[in-house]
Amino acid sequence: MVEGAVLAEELGFDSGWVGDHLSFHPPLLDALTALTAAAVRTERLVLGTGVLLLPMRNAVWTAKQLASIDSLAPGRLLFGVGVGGENPAEWEAAGATT
Repeated sequence: MVEGAVLAEELGFDSGWVGDHLSFHPPLLDALTALTAAAVRTERLVLGTGVLLLPMRNAVWTAKQLASIDSLAPGRLLFGVGVGGENPAEWEAAGATT
């Protein structure tokens, strides 16, 4: 994934995006961890979540993670957020209620 971000930047792409699911769709890398790795290996690539399933996450920890990515990649983070909902088992695994 990181080498893909580096290659995308080298090829002139403007942005790289990650999806967010706990267990429903592959790949199963954590979205914010993946963006962090891409942030430290790229210099201009805009990095985005498309979309982060915020109700399945702790809001305070998520805010801290996003602030950390923004610190590593100033001005390059785009934060897309959604509610999810297509997989009830995923909500249960996250300990969230639907």
